[in-house]
Parts: sequence; C-alpha cells; structure tokens
Amino acid sequence: LKRANHVVAVSEFVKKDIITHLNIPTEKISVAYNAVSPPINVDDIKLPATFIKAIDNKPYFLYVGAIKKKKNILKLIEGFLAFNRQSDVKYKLVLAGRFAWDTNEIQKAIESSTDIFHAGMVSESIKYKLIKDAVALTYISVFEGFGIPLLEAMKMGTPVITSNVTSLPEVAGDAAILVDPDDVKDITKALITITSQTGLRDLLKKKGLERYQTFSWEKS
Repeated sequence: LKRANHVVAVSEFVKKDIITHLNIPTEKISVAYNAVSPPINVDDIKLPATFIKAIDNKPYFLYVGAIKKKKNILKLIEGFLAFNRQSDVKYKLVLAGRFAWDTNEIQKAIESSTDIFHAGMVSESIKYKLIKDAVALTYISVFEGFGIPLLEAMKMGTPVITSNVTSLPEVAGDAAILVDPDDVKDITKALITITSQTGLRDLLKKKGLERYQTFSWEKS
C-alpha cells in the first residue's frame, strides 16, 4: 500500500480502515464500489431433490457465503432457533456456502437441528433460485469490506437483514433491517419483524430493487 501510486477501496469503511491502521494519506485512496450483474430469471430453475426434501415446503431464511467465524453463523443460528420456538409457523434456515477453517462448533450447531440445512457450495443459478424464494437474506457478519450478497438479494427482490457494523450499513442504506450482530435477541426480533409485517417486507423489496441499481460496474 505504501509503494502503490494509488489505492482503490471497495467502500468508505475500507478507506477509513486503511487510513486508521496503515497511515495512508486520504488523497491516495479512491472508493470504487462493488456491484452485481443484472437480475436473472430463475422461474425455470429446479432445486436438487435433496434441497427440496430438506426445505420440506417450509418458508426459509437464507445465508449465502463461506461458513466461518467472522460471518457470525453461530449467533445467526441461535437467533433463528429462538425465533422458531416462538413462531406458529416453523421455518428453515438454509446455509449456502463451503465450510472454511475452524468450523467444528458451527458444524455441531448445524447438526443440532433439523430446521437448519447446509446446502454447501451451489451454482450461480441455484444460488439465485434460493435467494428469490427466501423469506429474507440473513447476512449478520461482524466484519465486511463490502458485502456483495446484500446486492444479490436486493436485485432479486428479497428483503435483507444485516449487521449495523463495518461496511454493511453503507451498502444497505435504508433498504434493509440492521441488527447488532452481537445481540441474539436483536437478531430474533428482526426475524419476527420481517415475518409479521407484510408492509415492511414489500417496502424493503421496493427499496432493495432501487438500492442495488445505485451500484454499477460501469461507474466503478
């Protein structure tokens, strides 16, 4: 970074992080946001039979990304299970992504409940089919430089629940429910809110579709 003529960061958060921790002058850093491709039609995409059996026609929340500690999977699971105990309708939590390192505790938590389904790595088409059909994307990471799954959900018209820390509020704007990633009760409350307030779900879908379009690869 010190040798570089110029530095491009993917968010204002990353820019500030570089300035704070590495003492790089602000004028040496520009922000060029990430973006996503246009929406795709997933109406004809069929989920694998194992996925259909695991989801069992139940509404589900979705997480997309690597399964590792900074993604806060354990607290997401804890918040989800607390929500499901209170809910008249039983939901599923679908986790789509590979296991990273040091995930034994996470794997045990996943295996502890039949309401949690680890789909593993999925293709782009299956990923977007899962996103489109989900009640909400739950991306409650404790540290992100950007958070592309937020935009992937928004472009498919799926409400987003995400963290109120690092870059995530910057990307989400007012088009998501923001929660404290360290507060399990706050996570549970957000799941209750998104399932009980139809008007809010519709509003977040509308705002999300508008929000994702403010990020473009051409502009970046």
